[in-house]
Amino acid sequence: MAELLDVIRAKAVEEDLAGLAVLVWGEAVRNRSLAGKLDQLMGRIHANLVILVRDHQEAGGLPTNVTAEAIASTMLAVLPGYILQVALLDPAVVAEMPDAVRALRPGPTGER
Repeated sequence: MAELLDVIRAKAVEEDLAGLAVLVWGEAVRNRSLAGKLDQLMGRIHANLVILVRDHQEAGGLPTNVTAEAIASTMLAVLPGYILQVALLDPAVVAEMPDAVRALRPGPTGER
C-alpha cells in the first residue's frame, strides 16, 4: 500500500495525475458514459489488486485470515482519498503518509 502511495505522489508531481483524476471523477458524476468507463477501469484495478494481494499473502507478506478481495477493496477505498489530498493540499501534508502506512504494519524489527 505504501508503495502505491509513493507511486501516486511521484506521478502527481511528474504529470499532475492527481489533479486529472479529480477532474475525471467530477465529470463522471455528470456523464453516465464516462461513469461506466470509470466503473470498468475500477473493476480492472480491483482485479489486479486482488492478484497482487494474493501474491503477497502466498509469500507471507500479508495475513491470510482476511480475503484478498477484502484487502484489495480496502486499498481501493483508501487510494481516492489520498489522491484527493495530493491534488488539493500542500505537498508537505501528504509527504509522510506512505511512511505512516508502513508504520501501521511493522515487520519483525519494527520496520517494513
